[in-house]
Amino acid sequence: MRAWQINLQAQLGGGEIFTAFLSRALQRLDVPTTLFVRHGARYWPSLNLPSGTEIVPVANSGEIAPRLPRERAWLLAHGPLPAGLSADARHLRTAFAH
Repeated sequence: MRAWQINLQAQLGGGEIFTAFLSRALQRLDVPTTLFVRHGARYWPSLNLPSGTEIVPVANSGEIAPRLPRERAWLLAHGPLPAGLSADARHLRTAFAH
């Protein structure tokens, strides 16, 4: 299983700290993470993400779906899921409000 996290915030805040914390917790459970981030958000390297975390900068949420696997995936959004992804029933969809 791989976690596909989505955090497209431009500014560093509590949600981004939680994203880093969750990435470290998932690594301890041997769950690798791909993290979609806003292109130009430069704070991610300073958050001590686990070495296995794949960071994928995107210009907008429309760039995420084509990068997901065809098989069922676990999507974790830090905020509302982008519309195209929330309607995709093949994936397990989780959203956090923080």
